[in-house]
Amino acid sequence: MIIKKTLGVALVCFVLASMFFSAAAETGIETRPLEKDEQERIWNNISVRRVSAPAANISIDCFDVREDGWIALGLDGAELENINVYDETGVFQYGHTFDISGSYSLEWKGRNLVLYIFRSDLAVEFDEKARLVEMREIVLSSQTFRFERYLETKIRVVNGVRYELRSWLPLTPNYPQAVIIDQDGREKIIYDNSLGYNVVFLLIVICFAAWLVFFPRMLIRTYREYKRQHGG
Repeated sequence: MIIKKTLGVALVCFVLASMFFSAAAETGIETRPLEKDEQERIWNNISVRRVSAPAANISIDCFDVREDGWIALGLDGAELENINVYDETGVFQYGHTFDISGSYSLEWKGRNLVLYIFRSDLAVEFDEKARLVEMREIVLSSQTFRFERYLETKIRVVNGVRYELRSWLPLTPNYPQAVIIDQDGREKIIYDNSLGYNVVFLLIVICFAAWLVFFPRMLIRTYREYKRQHGG
Protein backbone atom coordinates (compact mmCIF):
# COMPACT_ATOMS: atom_id res chain seq x y z
CA MET A 1 0.00 0.00 0.00
CA ILE A 2 2.82 2.36 0.95
CA ILE A 3 4.64 1.51 -2.26
CA LYS A 4 1.54 2.30 -4.33
CA LYS A 5 1.09 5.67 -2.59
CA THR A 6 4.75 6.47 -3.09
CA LEU A 7 4.55 5.60 -6.78
CA GLY A 8 1.38 7.67 -7.09
CA VAL A 9 3.02 10.71 -5.50
CA ALA A 10 6.10 10.25 -7.69
CA LEU A 11 3.93 10.05 -10.80
CA VAL A 12 2.07 13.25 -9.90
CA CYS A 13 5.36 15.04 -9.23
CA PHE A 14 6.75 13.81 -12.54
CA VAL A 15 3.69 15.07 -14.46
CA LEU A 16 3.78 18.46 -12.73
CA ALA A 17 7.52 18.78 -13.32
CA SER A 18 7.06 17.86 -16.99
CA MET A 19 4.35 20.50 -17.36
CA PHE A 20 6.56 23.09 -15.67
CA PHE A 21 9.64 22.37 -17.76
CA SER A 22 7.57 22.19 -20.97
CA ALA A 23 6.16 25.63 -20.24
CA ALA A 24 9.66 26.94 -19.47
CA ALA A 25 11.00 25.47 -22.72
CA GLU A 26 8.18 27.04 -24.70
CA THR A 27 8.39 30.54 -23.28
CA GLY A 28 12.02 30.58 -22.17
CA ILE A 29 11.27 33.26 -19.58
CA GLU A 30 8.81 34.03 -16.84
CA THR A 31 5.94 36.34 -17.74
CA ARG A 32 2.78 37.60 -16.09
CA PRO A 33 -0.52 38.69 -17.69
CA LEU A 34 -1.51 42.28 -18.35
CA GLU A 35 -4.97 43.74 -17.92
CA LYS A 36 -7.06 43.66 -21.09
CA ASP A 37 -7.33 47.43 -21.42
CA GLU A 38 -3.55 47.76 -20.95
CA GLN A 39 -2.98 45.18 -23.68
CA GLU A 40 -5.27 47.04 -26.08
CA ARG A 41 -3.63 50.41 -25.36
CA ILE A 42 -0.11 49.08 -25.99
CA TRP A 43 -1.22 47.06 -29.02
CA ASN A 44 -2.70 50.18 -30.62
CA ASN A 45 0.55 52.05 -30.02
CA ILE A 46 2.68 49.27 -31.51
CA SER A 47 0.39 49.22 -34.55
CA VAL A 48 1.29 45.83 -36.05
CA ARG A 49 0.14 45.58 -39.68
CA ARG A 50 0.31 42.75 -42.22
CA VAL A 51 1.91 43.64 -45.57
CA SER A 52 2.10 41.73 -48.84
CA ALA A 53 5.49 42.98 -50.07
CA PRO A 54 8.83 42.11 -48.46
CA ALA A 55 10.93 44.78 -46.78
CA ALA A 56 14.20 45.42 -48.62
CA ASN A 57 17.39 47.49 -48.48
CA ILE A 58 17.61 47.33 -44.69
CA SER A 59 19.63 45.06 -42.43
CA ILE A 60 18.51 42.10 -40.33
CA ASP A 61 18.33 42.42 -36.56
CA CYS A 62 17.06 38.99 -35.53
CA PHE A 63 15.36 35.85 -36.79
CA ASP A 64 13.74 32.58 -35.83
CA VAL A 65 12.98 29.31 -37.62
CA ARG A 66 9.81 27.24 -37.13
CA GLU A 67 9.85 23.45 -36.81
CA ASP A 68 8.55 23.15 -40.39
CA GLY A 69 11.33 25.40 -41.70
CA TRP A 70 9.42 28.67 -42.03
CA ILE A 71 11.63 31.68 -41.31
CA ALA A 72 10.85 35.05 -39.74
CA LEU A 73 13.40 37.83 -40.30
CA GLY A 74 13.25 40.91 -38.10
CA LEU A 75 14.55 43.95 -39.96
CA ASP A 76 15.54 47.39 -38.71
CA GLY A 77 13.66 50.03 -40.70
CA ALA A 78 14.28 53.77 -40.64
CA GLU A 79 10.73 54.58 -39.46
CA LEU A 80 8.92 51.28 -38.92
CA GLU A 81 10.34 47.92 -37.96
CA ASN A 82 9.68 45.05 -40.37
CA ILE A 83 9.24 41.28 -40.39
CA ASN A 84 9.62 39.16 -43.53
CA VAL A 85 8.20 35.63 -43.36
CA TYR A 86 9.47 32.92 -45.76
CA ASP A 87 8.43 29.31 -46.28
CA GLU A 88 10.83 26.37 -45.95
CA THR A 89 12.10 26.91 -49.50
CA GLY A 90 12.95 30.57 -48.85
CA VAL A 91 10.01 32.04 -50.78
CA PHE A 92 8.46 35.17 -49.23
CA GLN A 93 4.92 34.63 -47.94
CA TYR A 94 3.89 37.75 -46.02
CA GLY A 95 5.28 40.45 -43.79
CA HIS A 96 4.50 42.76 -40.89
CA THR A 97 5.35 46.31 -39.93
CA PHE A 98 5.21 47.72 -36.42
CA ASP A 99 6.26 50.78 -34.47
CA ILE A 100 8.48 50.45 -31.39
CA SER A 101 11.52 52.17 -29.95
CA GLY A 102 14.62 50.16 -29.17
CA SER A 103 15.67 46.66 -30.10
CA TYR A 104 13.49 43.57 -30.25
CA SER A 105 13.64 39.82 -30.85
CA LEU A 106 11.35 37.26 -32.49
CA GLU A 107 10.23 33.74 -31.64
CA TRP A 108 7.78 31.39 -33.32
CA LYS A 109 5.01 29.98 -31.14
CA GLY A 110 3.22 27.52 -33.38
CA ARG A 111 2.01 29.55 -36.35
CA ASN A 112 2.04 32.76 -34.32
CA LEU A 113 4.95 35.10 -33.70
CA VAL A 114 6.04 36.46 -30.34
CA LEU A 115 7.63 39.89 -30.37
CA TYR A 116 9.93 40.42 -27.39
CA ILE A 117 10.42 44.10 -26.58
CA PHE A 118 12.91 43.94 -23.73
CA ARG A 119 13.17 47.70 -23.34
CA SER A 120 9.47 47.73 -22.41
CA ASP A 121 9.52 44.26 -20.76
CA LEU A 122 6.82 42.98 -23.12
CA ALA A 123 6.11 39.70 -24.90
CA VAL A 124 3.52 40.28 -27.64
CA GLU A 125 2.01 37.30 -29.44
CA PHE A 126 0.08 37.85 -32.69
CA ASP A 127 -1.10 35.69 -35.58
CA GLU A 128 -0.28 35.85 -39.29
CA LYS A 129 -3.23 38.21 -39.88
CA ALA A 130 -1.67 40.69 -37.40
CA ARG A 131 -4.32 40.04 -34.75
CA LEU A 132 -3.30 40.21 -31.10
CA VAL A 133 -3.39 36.82 -29.36
CA GLU A 134 -1.88 37.72 -25.99
CA MET A 135 0.40 40.29 -24.40
CA ARG A 136 2.36 39.59 -21.22
CA GLU A 137 4.85 41.44 -19.06
CA ILE A 138 8.36 39.96 -18.89
CA VAL A 139 9.60 39.25 -15.37
CA LEU A 140 13.27 40.23 -15.30
CA SER A 141 15.70 37.63 -13.96
CA SER A 142 19.01 35.99 -14.86
CA GLN A 143 17.02 33.60 -17.05
CA THR A 144 15.65 36.59 -18.98
CA PHE A 145 19.11 37.72 -20.00
CA ARG A 146 20.15 34.19 -20.98
CA PHE A 147 17.01 33.88 -23.09
CA GLU A 148 17.70 37.26 -24.70
CA ARG A 149 21.17 36.05 -25.71
CA TYR A 150 19.59 32.88 -27.14
CA LEU A 151 17.20 34.92 -29.27
CA GLU A 152 20.10 36.96 -30.65
CA THR A 153 21.87 33.92 -32.13
CA LYS A 154 22.81 34.14 -35.80
CA ILE A 155 22.71 30.38 -36.51
CA ARG A 156 19.86 27.91 -36.09
CA VAL A 157 19.66 24.27 -37.17
CA VAL A 158 16.21 22.73 -37.74
CA ASN A 159 15.75 19.17 -39.04
CA GLY A 160 19.35 19.07 -40.23
CA VAL A 161 19.03 22.31 -42.22
CA ARG A 162 21.22 25.24 -41.21
CA TYR A 163 19.84 28.80 -41.20
CA GLU A 164 22.38 31.57 -40.86
CA LEU A 165 22.66 35.35 -40.71
CA ARG A 166 25.88 36.57 -42.31
CA SER A 167 28.04 39.65 -42.05
CA TRP A 168 31.61 40.34 -43.07
CA LEU A 169 32.13 43.00 -40.38
CA PRO A 170 33.27 42.01 -36.86
CA LEU A 171 31.07 42.81 -33.85
CA THR A 172 28.24 44.01 -36.06
CA PRO A 173 24.80 44.40 -34.41
CA ASN A 174 22.97 43.47 -37.61
CA TYR A 175 23.40 41.44 -40.78
CA PRO A 176 22.96 41.96 -44.53
CA GLN A 177 22.28 38.33 -45.53
CA ALA A 178 20.07 35.40 -44.54
CA VAL A 179 21.14 32.02 -45.92
CA ILE A 180 19.67 28.49 -45.96
CA ILE A 181 22.20 25.63 -46.13
CA ASP A 182 20.61 22.24 -46.83
CA GLN A 183 21.86 18.85 -45.68
CA ASP A 184 23.97 18.50 -48.85
CA GLY A 185 25.72 21.82 -48.21
CA ARG A 186 23.88 23.75 -50.94
CA GLU A 187 23.34 27.38 -50.06
CA LYS A 188 20.41 29.64 -50.90
CA ILE A 189 20.41 33.35 -50.07
CA ILE A 190 16.84 34.37 -49.23
CA TYR A 191 17.61 37.98 -48.25
CA ASP A 192 20.50 40.18 -49.35
CA ASN A 193 21.23 43.79 -48.47
CA SER A 194 24.93 43.64 -49.35
CA LEU A 195 24.87 46.79 -51.50
CA GLY A 196 23.31 48.96 -48.83
CA TYR A 197 25.53 47.41 -46.18
CA ASN A 198 28.65 48.15 -48.24
CA VAL A 199 27.56 51.76 -48.78
CA VAL A 200 27.10 52.28 -45.04
CA PHE A 201 30.44 50.62 -44.35
CA LEU A 202 32.14 52.84 -46.93
CA LEU A 203 30.65 55.97 -45.33
CA ILE A 204 31.91 54.84 -41.93
CA VAL A 205 35.40 54.29 -43.33
CA ILE A 206 35.40 57.72 -45.02
CA CYS A 207 34.26 59.45 -41.83
CA PHE A 208 36.88 57.62 -39.77
CA ALA A 209 39.61 58.49 -42.28
CA ALA A 210 38.55 62.15 -42.25
CA TRP A 211 38.67 62.12 -38.46
CA LEU A 212 42.22 60.68 -38.53
CA VAL A 213 43.31 63.48 -40.88
CA PHE A 214 41.63 66.48 -39.26
CA PHE A 215 41.71 65.62 -35.55
CA PRO A 216 45.55 65.79 -35.19
CA ARG A 217 45.56 69.09 -37.12
CA MET A 218 42.93 70.47 -34.78
CA LEU A 219 44.97 69.43 -31.75
CA ILE A 220 48.11 71.07 -33.15
CA ARG A 221 46.22 74.28 -33.97
CA THR A 222 44.68 74.36 -30.49
CA TYR A 223 48.06 73.78 -28.86
CA ARG A 224 49.70 76.59 -30.88
CA GLU A 225 46.87 78.98 -30.04
CA TYR A 226 47.23 78.12 -26.36
CA LYS A 227 50.98 78.81 -26.45
CA ARG A 228 50.43 82.08 -28.30
CA GLN A 229 47.87 83.33 -25.78
CA HIS A 230 50.01 82.34 -22.80
CA GLY A 231 53.26 83.58 -24.21
CA GLY A 232 54.72 80.11 -24.72
